[in-house]
Amino acid sequence: MTANVADVQSPSLGVNTLRRTPVKQVAPFAFSNADCIIKDAQCDPSDRAIRSKILKMIEPPLTSFPGYYDHSSSFGAHAADIMKYSKSMKKPTKGGERLSSTPPVLGFPGSGRTYAIRRELGAGAYAPVYLAESVEDIDSYLSDSDTEGNNTSAPRQKHEQNVQRHSLEAIKLETDPPSAWEFYMIKLTHDRIRASSYYCRASESIVKAHELHLFRDESFLVEDYQGQGTLLDLVNIIRTEAITNTGNSEAGMDEALAMFFSVELFRTVEALHACGILHGDIKPDNCLVRFEDKKSRSSLQSPPAESLLDLADEDAIADPSEIHYSARGLCGWREKGLTLIDFGRGIDMKAFRPDVQFLAEWEMSQHDCNEVREMRPWTYQID
Repeated sequence: MTANVADVQSPSLGVNTLRRTPVKQVAPFAFSNADCIIKDAQCDPSDRAIRSKILKMIEPPLTSFPGYYDHSSSFGAHAADIMKYSKSMKKPTKGGERLSSTPPVLGFPGSGRTYAIRRELGAGAYAPVYLAESVEDIDSYLSDSDTEGNNTSAPRQKHEQNVQRHSLEAIKLETDPPSAWEFYMIKLTHDRIRASSYYCRASESIVKAHELHLFRDESFLVEDYQGQGTLLDLVNIIRTEAITNTGNSEAGMDEALAMFFSVELFRTVEALHACGILHGDIKPDNCLVRFEDKKSRSSLQSPPAESLLDLADEDAIADPSEIHYSARGLCGWREKGLTLIDFGRGIDMKAFRPDVQFLAEWEMSQHDCNEVREMRPWTYQID
């Protein structure tokens, strides 16, 4: 005798189990040889010449992107001061206190904001990232006693319509060489995902890039700042607390929480791939924890979108169980999840021929896929 899966009762809870939403047919992202810029059958997508060719040939051109500022005819000459200040903030005096020094202030031509560097947030493999505060002038900044948690909206000029900006933002500095690639990939990712009624909710899980200032010697990418740490930070905190409280070094994240973050990551990567985007560097320290205050969000809300991972009924818009978790983002769940950062290895599949195979020529890491570590061709396996 066979039973209908939808009618199976849970022996412990006495309730119907969750039913999988029928898989919707979503039109795949279209690829064609006519659209592609790079015709090579095999290539390294991170090659500077390939990226430069893509950026020169994209339509619409990069110069039309909101927040893009080309200062490549001049030198910025900010990097040395920023790095010197960052080192001084890390180095304590003999009394144990940090040296007091004036923070570097960045005023970019054409920008409606002036940025004071507060501290280094992290130094990745390619570029350091700094916490920056938007200030009127350096004197008011030095006398300001606000904390980092006071990340309220700043009444500044908006260069992109209907985009919320905050007084605290993250600035990535690249010098070897300066690059517009990550800015382009983030903007492209948001444009494609938001254009899809099926995947548009995933844009909440992609870091937002507000400005790029490209000089001859350096580039500054201005992004949203989220101060709740990364997945790696969270795992380490949980492990440290377990060791301190119980002495158990094997304790880890609660299973339900681990499943939640896994689903959120799968949902986001599904949207990226459906739109022809590869992240290229997914790892715990490139996933920011996102538990936002609903009041701090923009009033502009994109319509809810379901995913292949949505286990709720299509017609259960007001299902009380969605208080506990809603894959559609109802009941406040849109403000909970992850934010993918660091698109420096991002790949636009539309720029390549449909049957392209990639070869990695960078230094391998443990989180790279088997194909990369074994020097075999790859595409979507990288994520």
